Amino acid sequence: MSHTGSNMTVGGFGYHIADTLDTLFLMGLKDEYKRGRDFLVNNISFNQSGAVSLFETTIRVLGGLLSAYHHSGETDSQLLGMAKDLGERLARSFNTDTGIPPETAFLQQVGKPHAGTSSTAEVGTLQLEYRYLAKLTNNKQAFRDPVDRIMSVLLKAPKYDHLVPIFISGVTGNFTNDDIRLGSRGDSYYEYLLK
Repeated sequence: MSHTGSNMTVGGFGYHIADTLDTLFLMGLKDEYKRGRDFLVNNISFNQSGAVSLFETTIRVLGGLLSAYHHSGETDSQLLGMAKDLGERLARSFNTDTGIPPETAFLQQVGKPHAGTSSTAEVGTLQLEYRYLAKLTNNKQAFRDPVDRIMSVLLKAPKYDHLVPIFISGVTGNFTNDDIRLGSRGDSYYEYLLK
């Protein structure tokens, strides 16, 4: 209606470009891939104020950078550098008493994040990206251990016939209600158990 948009951060961070980079590569669109890759490397900084979705930024931006790096034959050090920088910034959100992160992350903020109620699906689907980043950087402590801790908390929390409610407390590490869904806010938790 307003013919204007807004970014989650002041300067934007190449959200859609990073998310589609691996698809461009797989489709053989080499010129488009190079243009997107070069745009990210030359124009995007994650050192920005503003809150971003931890889940969406992890699976789309961090995942996109890591996938593109993988398809480069694990040779594009600039993409890996961007992924490491973003991963470190997002991983600050894991610094809660239970390890359950809030749903939003601050790219510049350092310190203990405010732990509240988080979506089970969102906190239960960060493992692939962070485990791969831990492998690539040889830094298990910074990247793999925190997401393994999240899964440990989720797996230890009381369940209903192995089904989990859709919200978990970052303060207590327990589910906060008995609303169970295989759709929104629950779906990808089950998908990632398989992955």
